Amino acid sequence: MSWRTRSSGKDKSATSSKSSPPKVTPPKVSKIEQLFNKYKDAKEDIIQVDGFMKLLDDIKVEPDDVITLVIVWQFNARQRFKFSKDEFIAGCTKLGIEDVSSFQKKINDLRGMIKDENNFKEMYKFAFTYYLDGQRVKVLKTEDIIGLLPILLGKYPALNDFIKFLQEAKVQTLNSDTWDLLPDFFKEMNKDYSNFSDDNAWPVLLDDYVNWYRRTKKIKQ
Repeated sequence: MSWRTRSSGKDKSATSSKSSPPKVTPPKVSKIEQLFNKYKDAKEDIIQVDGFMKLLDDIKVEPDDVITLVIVWQFNARQRFKFSKDEFIAGCTKLGIEDVSSFQKKINDLRGMIKDENNFKEMYKFAFTYYLDGQRVKVLKTEDIIGLLPILLGKYPALNDFIKFLQEAKVQTLNSDTWDLLPDFFKEMNKDYSNFSDDNAWPVLLDDYVNWYRRTKKIKQ
């Protein structure tokens, strides 16, 4: 017999109290501003690249850790590795951060956040726009792609072959349509791409990659 079944009606308020989420005290804007001032540029009211790197060092996060991208995604940053004061305050307020200690304590929550597939996809798509860094042409340079993919999709062994293909085929850029489909592509394909078909309507670049892979590995179609 469960505890709920054995409990009398008098215990309902106690049960309700225990199941209620704890109240979270919102961070003080004044403390967030102090944190911002610690890392902002000496001449401009903005956190520049060096300030962001110092922040990452203080919260024990490596620049090539996926959490770096999760942070800029949650802060909705628009310039690569920079934060405006409004972005920083809004991001810290959203996450309940007001100092280095509370920022550090939030890292595990951020890791857990992207275990949700929908959150990961949202962050993954954000990364493409973020790395455009305001460019009008909506394609990313291959050098940026090669830097980003191991951070985001490093769990897929096939990624190494794909990167090698980009380099050998001298692919210059990648568009957002191809970028958005890469996680599904690596997730769905067999190791030897035996389930790949021209009828799958994957982007042309992925057709070229599979053909390259089969030639390289001398796999008969």
